Formats: sequence, C-alpha cells, structure tokens
Amino acid sequence: NLFLLLVSKKPSLHFLFGKNFEGATRIVDQRGVKRISGNPSGRFIFQVTGESRKKDQYLCFAENFCACYSFFYDVVNRGEQLCCKHQLAARLAAS
Repeated sequence: NLFLLLVSKKPSLHFLFGKNFEGATRIVDQRGVKRISGNPSGRFIFQVTGESRKKDQYLCFAENFCACYSFFYDVVNRGEQLCCKHQLAARLAAS
C-alpha cells in the first residue's frame, strides 16, 4: 500500500525533498497526475496539475524535466532542490 509506505518513510522523504514533498502528496491526493502514453512507441509523459487557483497544467518527465518555473529556478539554476513537486508527484503516482 503506497499510503502506508509514505507514512513510514515520511521523515526521510521530507528531509530529501523538503516543501516539495508536501505539495506532491497534495497533488497526488487530488488526482492531479495523468500519464499520457504514445502509440506505438509506448513512451510516456506526465501532465501534472499545479496547486495554484489557475490550476496550471505542466508536462513533465518524472526523472529529468518539468515545464514549471520552479524546475528551472530551484532545480536547474540554483541547484537547491533534487526535483520539483510536479516531478515528485509524477513519481509517486507512477509507483
């Protein structure tokens, strides 16, 4: 059960991902992650709904890219985060 796993690992996950972990779990709880698959290649990308009032949609590859501002600012530019909350939500939803 994913919920029980997350509860048991919450301190470790929060340490690694900080504020992004909380946001990612809220996105997953609100069913804000869609997996979009291509045929016949089988390749896929995630469409993740943001938490703002506008409910912006971001396309992301869970491992290495998200179209959101936070990915470029906090992950790529400043190197302060391992990933953005949208990528983390995609990983959690896929597990």
